[in-house]
Amino acid sequence: MNCKTLNAVFVSLASATMLFGNSASAGTCKDIVGVWHVTGEEVCGTKETLNFEYRSIDWTFEITNQNGCLFYGDLGSLSPGNIITGSMIKSRITMTAWDATFIGNVRGNSRIDFSFSDIADDESTEQCTGNASAVRM
Repeated sequence: MNCKTLNAVFVSLASATMLFGNSASAGTCKDIVGVWHVTGEEVCGTKETLNFEYRSIDWTFEITNQNGCLFYGDLGSLSPGNIITGSMIKSRITMTAWDATFIGNVRGNSRIDFSFSDIADDESTEQCTGNASAVRM
């Protein structure tokens, strides 16, 4: 095989990955529908007062629907009636709720480890960042 042929093969493979990558990874996403119990720690503060606080977190959320690697649900005990949405690529998971982003890894079928950041909307709104684990109930 000459260099032009080899290069064409790599370009074709890269194109196929880009075209079919999501479909291929959809089958590898874990089923995460259910109720999850979250424990961890966070640091929060406000720009207005410059007061900061370290604290433990303990809440639940529920994933109510999953379509391949996309999902949504309810924030449960943290904020009943508010939504959480997310996506996965294999074991990597990203979730959003309000103005917070959660990024982590799905471990097996019963654990999600993640970090999160909740950005302040204005000077008096609390801004938080932390680490947590969610265990399927």
